[in-house]
Amino acid sequence: MSILSKGSENLHLLTLPELLSAKKKLALASVDYDPQKVSLKGFDSYSLDPTEFREQLRRNFLLLVTNAELGALVKYLDRDNNGRVNCAAFIYEFLRLGNIERKKILERQKESEIKIEKKKLKRLEEREKVLARLCRYNVPKSFTEEDKKSAISKFAMLALSHDSFNAIALQGFASSSSMTPVQFKEQLKRNFHLYLEPGEVAALVHTFDSNGDGQIDCHEFLQHFFRIGYEEREKFRAKHQRINERIQEAEKKRVAAREEYYAKRVELELKPHTEKDIESVKTKITTVAADYERREQWGDALSAFNSASLGPTDFREVLRQVFYIHVNSAEMSALLEMYGTSDGEIDCGLFLSSFFHAGKAEKERRMMKKLQIDHRLSKQRKKFEDDLVSECLSRKVTAVEWPQIPQLPSLSPSFTSMPSINEDDDILVGSTLSTNMSYERQGSSASTSRRMIRKPSVIDSINPNRAELELMKDNSLTVVYPNTSDDTKNFILEIEKQEKEVQEMNKRTRRKKSRKDTPGKGKSSRRKSRTSENPESRSSRSAGEN
Repeated sequence: MSILSKGSENLHLLTLPELLSAKKKLALASVDYDPQKVSLKGFDSYSLDPTEFREQLRRNFLLLVTNAELGALVKYLDRDNNGRVNCAAFIYEFLRLGNIERKKILERQKESEIKIEKKKLKRLEEREKVLARLCRYNVPKSFTEEDKKSAISKFAMLALSHDSFNAIALQGFASSSSMTPVQFKEQLKRNFHLYLEPGEVAALVHTFDSNGDGQIDCHEFLQHFFRIGYEEREKFRAKHQRINERIQEAEKKRVAAREEYYAKRVELELKPHTEKDIESVKTKITTVAADYERREQWGDALSAFNSASLGPTDFREVLRQVFYIHVNSAEMSALLEMYGTSDGEIDCGLFLSSFFHAGKAEKERRMMKKLQIDHRLSKQRKKFEDDLVSECLSRKVTAVEWPQIPQLPSLSPSFTSMPSINEDDDILVGSTLSTNMSYERQGSSASTSRRMIRKPSVIDSINPNRAELELMKDNSLTVVYPNTSDDTKNFILEIEKQEKEVQEMNKRTRRKKSRKDTPGKGKSSRRKSRTSENPESRSSRSAGEN
């Protein structure tokens, strides 16, 4: 019994298009199968379900099958009729299909080779027929003078354009001793693409047939070929040399005429100059001198000033070629006045000294201007940054979360009868209390007391009644409320410190103002006025200041 399942014996299954298509894919994959590169370990198990079988085909052979092809293969390779692929049956079928496909490929290759050989034989036969027909071609024995000139001209051009490194073209002539006119014509056509008329062929045969047997001596042909090629190349070289000589002679005449023309135009005629011309030429020289650097980009620029002096025309040309300075006749007259010698020429040394001094001064001026501009820009930038910071700070409002401090309980029953002050009152607690106390103790004499309005202190804003204010006047809130957090204590101490500083500054300001109001009194009088005050007025004044 075969290793395949019983279902494979069903003729209907064997003729299914899906199974035939799947077998074709397996056969092509088996032809390319290489045991050194592809492993069949995925099929070592006894059987595989359809999903595992499809995945193994894809991974090992890059083989993709449709659902119908997969079902036909599973049915064909299912030996136990359990819907699973028997691995041993698959490997056997896989290798068998590969062998069959290889045999088919070999047979097709042999058939293709036989066809190719038949085509080659057919071409050879056709070629032999063509050669036989050409051999029967009769070259005319007579030719005209025009045919000879045309043939010699074509042959000369062929010899002239022949490349000595291309020896393959002459291999057909070097391998044989003689040729028939037909062979000679065919060799020229194949190797040199030279097409000759019958009269031209007859003229060449008459030229290279020295013994008159109707055959062309190949060695004599090669000698004529190289000799004619050498002569033609010499003629070509001599012709081009004569052409070049004529071109050079014409160029010399053109250059001479051009130099004569420009020499007449360059000849300088000096004109009277003004102060404006002097300033203009100085500006041009100073600008170029400031940009001049002794680097490779200028090259040997100053070698034109090696002579002691130059004439006005030569000096103007040197300025134009070296420094690209264009001066007119009036400016040239100004230069001659500044750097001229007694013989009407310009001193090159004096000019170069002035040139470098002007360049140095201009560079320093540019540097100072640049520093001033940078300084002004830095100031503007700093002012802009300060304004921007100030604007940002003015727009930013700090959100403060104030601490919640509990009310201080009453320490004595006597304080309960005193009026209380609510936190929502809009009056300034400290200023009101100090003013009321001063008025009660000093009476109604408004001339001896002053109403003081100031910002309420922390104690004034926090304490609920006047009794507690009087009680904590000399104490800090951190002592009264010891259970508050450290951040709150630090915040209260900082505020109290600022309040004390403000109070001290207000005291000093009031003292200075009081001294200015009483200029006739000295220190002794002010001291006496203070000692003459009764204790109650001094205490009320100190309370008002606090």
